[in-house]
Amino acid sequence: MPKKFQIGGEFAAGGGLLSDVSKRLAAESDFKVSLLPLDKLVPNPGNAGFSMDEIEELKTSIREVGLEQNLVVVPIAGSAAAAQNPSLLPGQDPSQPRCEGAAPDVPPPSSPEYKILTGHRRYQALRELAAEGYDRYALVPCVVKDLAAIDLPLSDEMKEVYALITTNIENRRNTPGDIQRFIELAAAVYDELRAQNYPALGKRRDFIAGRLGLSPTQIQRYAQIVNHLSRDFQALFAAGRLALTVAEEISRLAPAAQAALFRSTPDPAGLSVEEARAFAEKRGREPSATAPDPAPDGQTYVIDKAPFQELKKSFDAAVKALPAAGSAVDKRAYDRIMAARAVIEKQLAVIKELL
Repeated sequence: MPKKFQIGGEFAAGGGLLSDVSKRLAAESDFKVSLLPLDKLVPNPGNAGFSMDEIEELKTSIREVGLEQNLVVVPIAGSAAAAQNPSLLPGQDPSQPRCEGAAPDVPPPSSPEYKILTGHRRYQALRELAAEGYDRYALVPCVVKDLAAIDLPLSDEMKEVYALITTNIENRRNTPGDIQRFIELAAAVYDELRAQNYPALGKRRDFIAGRLGLSPTQIQRYAQIVNHLSRDFQALFAAGRLALTVAEEISRLAPAAQAALFRSTPDPAGLSVEEARAFAEKRGREPSATAPDPAPDGQTYVIDKAPFQELKKSFDAAVKALPAAGSAVDKRAYDRIMAARAVIEKQLAVIKELL
């Protein structure tokens, strides 16, 4: 199984936009811990995609030495907890008076009141222990996070995503798949801040790298995997069953080669870098299944120039129209489009010269 590791660096040390705000929020909350009923907590949908393994080992640890770290939660809008702590909900303007005329709809006691930001594995372990008859885990130490205090031009949903990143980044043991998920979430935060013209964001890749404590090269490696690894291998990678170096090596194979490798390997998750490279070298020595048969020596062909001339004309018109109108794309997508344009122009020039 791929090794798990902590993300550190600038993000963990307090450098950059997100970690500065995170430090201020932590100082303001003073880490006040409250004992909350276990049945009032619910997992966060944003945690989907993160690893949830080693629950049995965690249960054993909790039974033997107790719960060593609190959970971090946020009140659910419309719940009794939200009614009792209205300042902890995003989107509330503290300068405006609150309506006191009608009592809020209070859900029944069995309804969840808090959504978990960090501590999903601990929560799962505690739930299983409670189901096994360990009543002492009915109350859980939690810090209630104040999302309204996040002073960034983000939507309520994205403030929760931001909080999910900042509260989990230092506390989780992360698989490569977990880190890929963090990159996706940080990219979403960056995109919304950029849409709001937030100052001094810098380049997207550098922003994500700096905030997650990774290098731009590492971010590029993950981008290679996201863009080029097949779905079958992506599933293994996301589950933490395929190492980063192996996934990157496989992603450099053509789609058909990746499919053949997955089908021909008894245990795809157990592939090594050396095995992936050996497979790639073997495929490179084999004739391509889609390559045309070479023309016999001395034989001539008649090729109509008109379709290629029309193709060149249409392509030139599309290139001229690029700056004027079309879909808005980020710099990474723009660079890839320009690179593809250069390849097409080169191949069209070759065809023109031959004809």
